[in-house]
Amino acid sequence: MRRIASFVGLMVLAMSMASEAQQEPEAETVTPSGKTARRFQLLVNGGLGSGGRSFGGVSTFTEFLEQGSSRRDYDGGGGFVFEFGGIYSITPEIGIIGSFELFSGDNDAVFEEIVPHPLLFNHSRSASSELTGLSYSENALHLGVVYSIEQPSITVDLFGGPSIFFTETELVTNVSTSSSYPFDELALGSTRTSKFSERPFGFNIGAALTYRFTPVVGVSVQGRFSRASVTLEAQPDSDPLAFDTGGFRVSFGLRLSF
Repeated sequence: MRRIASFVGLMVLAMSMASEAQQEPEAETVTPSGKTARRFQLLVNGGLGSGGRSFGGVSTFTEFLEQGSSRRDYDGGGGFVFEFGGIYSITPEIGIIGSFELFSGDNDAVFEEIVPHPLLFNHSRSASSELTGLSYSENALHLGVVYSIEQPSITVDLFGGPSIFFTETELVTNVSTSSSYPFDELALGSTRTSKFSERPFGFNIGAALTYRFTPVVGVSVQGRFSRASVTLEAQPDSDPLAFDTGGFRVSFGLRLSF
């Protein structure tokens, strides 16, 4: 809710800036086609991001002279996306774009513990459960080249370039177990979680359609696909947890030209 409130507040601030900009004399460049060109665009977007994070791994340990194992499987959902940035036009068609994107969602975990029997060889016991609402945040700095197609009141922007992601993932790191004589059943106890951060590099491509109410103020709809690979070393003697961050995101927002 705080991000939605911040988004609304920035929209109001941007509209106020646009109103002031329209009242001031405008420094415009005339292109060879006779159209006026504005060098800088401010963009503020909000929308929804897809989930699709599915990953898992197994760690092993030795107990009662046998090997046991702990398995973790995670699934992530979508969430709200907020983005702010700008476009600087080098020519009327070519420019550079940069933006910072914030995304947060939840992961659900299913975990299973397989523990050897203390009295019988090759008679391991198992128990499983799940934990929902594990936090996940994903911020990204997107850079790129943008190609703009100008029409009366409408602009189409095609863009792409490198991205750096800043992820923080909450994972189940320990599950306690207990059993009582005759030790044929295994009971799960408390769980412990920890947060792991990564900064992978990736890419982004996308397109935006802007409708301009005035030469300064416009509204836009944008679609972007971004991708980077994350690898987490959550526990010793365990498989690395690997998943893809980013995905396809659709957002709506405000464009101000200066």
